Amino acid sequence: MQNRISHEEELSSLSGLGSPSRDGYVIDPTIERIVATLAPVNQSALLQGELKLRLSSLIHLERRPLRVGIFDGAFDPPHRGHEETARAAIGIGNLDLLVVTCYPLAPTWKPDLSPHHLRVKMTSSYFLEDSHSVVTPLPSAALEELFRNHLTVGVIGSDTFNRFLQLGISRHFNAQSIFVTERRNAPLASAPVTLEGRPVLYVGATQLAFNTSSSSHIRETLAGGAHPPASTMLNESAVRILRTEGLYLRPRSIRTPFLESSPVPAQELPLPERYMSCSLEPHQGLMNGLLSDSALHRVRTVSGKTVAFRKSLPPHRDPETNLSDELLGLQSFNTLHIPNARAPFGELSRDPLALWIESAPGETIADLLIGFERGEQNIEDTCGVLRSVGTMLRNLHDAAPLPYSPDATKLLTAYINETRALIAQASQWQLDEPQCRKAITDFRESADVLVRTGLRCGLIHGDANCGNFLWDSLERTMWVIDLQRFGTQLRTASPGFPTFDLHNLLSALDYYPNIGFRGKQGSPGRLVGALYEGYGELPQQEDRFFRARRIIQKLLGRHLRGEPPHLTTAGPIR
Repeated sequence: MQNRISHEEELSSLSGLGSPSRDGYVIDPTIERIVATLAPVNQSALLQGELKLRLSSLIHLERRPLRVGIFDGAFDPPHRGHEETARAAIGIGNLDLLVVTCYPLAPTWKPDLSPHHLRVKMTSSYFLEDSHSVVTPLPSAALEELFRNHLTVGVIGSDTFNRFLQLGISRHFNAQSIFVTERRNAPLASAPVTLEGRPVLYVGATQLAFNTSSSSHIRETLAGGAHPPASTMLNESAVRILRTEGLYLRPRSIRTPFLESSPVPAQELPLPERYMSCSLEPHQGLMNGLLSDSALHRVRTVSGKTVAFRKSLPPHRDPETNLSDELLGLQSFNTLHIPNARAPFGELSRDPLALWIESAPGETIADLLIGFERGEQNIEDTCGVLRSVGTMLRNLHDAAPLPYSPDATKLLTAYINETRALIAQASQWQLDEPQCRKAITDFRESADVLVRTGLRCGLIHGDANCGNFLWDSLERTMWVIDLQRFGTQLRTASPGFPTFDLHNLLSALDYYPNIGFRGKQGSPGRLVGALYEGYGELPQQEDRFFRARRIIQKLLGRHLRGEPPHLTTAGPIR
């Protein structure tokens, strides 16, 4: 009891605030005022109390200002892309708090916004009872003033950032650092470490599931009387509000071209013979792991059951080769006869070129992790599934080992040079924490060994992530999809590093922005352990090398997919 009293007295003396709470923390009056001023519309009184205690403890125990993200936009309507951006900003940007705010007044470039209170109401539905995100009716200027004694991070899209690159940062943008999410229809013109003295963090388009369809396109789709792809981009609460209020019943003034790579209406697309009695429905977003800048359609029976997907690619993605490679990957995977693992049936069609992929049974690992996060699945079952994933990857990697080759040496050189660039960035960011120092040491020592000895080479999935593996619990079978890189490797006889393949999946357990998975307390370590257990023994230096790369990427907040840079630009190993 004496220790508890001493601790409370210490906290009280540190803050000068009087009596602490019964939990051993005091609520800072500044935090009390900030939260009251924010007037969160997405949090209960109980959650607001927890938020005040958490922020107060950060200030008084860690003795530092808060790192606050300000996510300002029209949100007309808000959609899953906005929610995903918020989750990525919190995880990658290492934010203590993210404040989401809608434009209170219509700007000149968006003259016909829906009523402010409805946009706030819809936006809050994506962040209900979220302890790290506050939805507020305050404008961004008021937020910047409210957090003037803390570090503010402006959360923006690549379209806005590209304007900043060309014209300079807007005089209305006063955040001290910038977090940028890349949109597929607005790729980053460049990605400097700082812009006008402000540090910049990025998350790339390949890391995001719902960043193709815009609010403008969703409005346009709804105004035309059709719901997909809007129904997959909007949550149920937002759909209910917009229907009750009669929003978007007529075309708006802002129109954004969409799916230019697939201009043919769904009802006019030819169907393969096996699907002649089915109908096509456009689909946008993450579904059964199918994710890219492709145009996706669901193939549905008369009863509404989804039996397949139609996938097409824009011209810049070289659809002739890439779709053929994906089909080759699907077909070849099953010839390896990997125990308890299969790839679904696929076939190509012409005019226009498309790949038809039979719907795989089961749930994606991403969906299972969401269920685990929500308490719908226990830790033992979740670990069992990840153990099966590890075993499947090990069997794939062992199915066809390849000799180490000059191409593999070039690939290792590319990985080393890329990691050295990350270390240079870590130095610029002055990352000097023990975990970062150890990772850099591990990288340098293991790289020296691997330069002399080489790495294992073999067939790899090439895009191992939580969306590309589905677990059928009834048949206890792993279904594997998105095998384009696997097919490319078969066609080109190019090298692949199995340990990298495994660590690509491990990076998803570190942080998976597509689903906002943060992991329950104490659980991520068990999940990673289960994956390692299923995979089996790894060469020590290879595991050390790729683990170090992953840690450095994570600490930098980059969360790169880990693909090597263009090999022609990789210089010699120094």
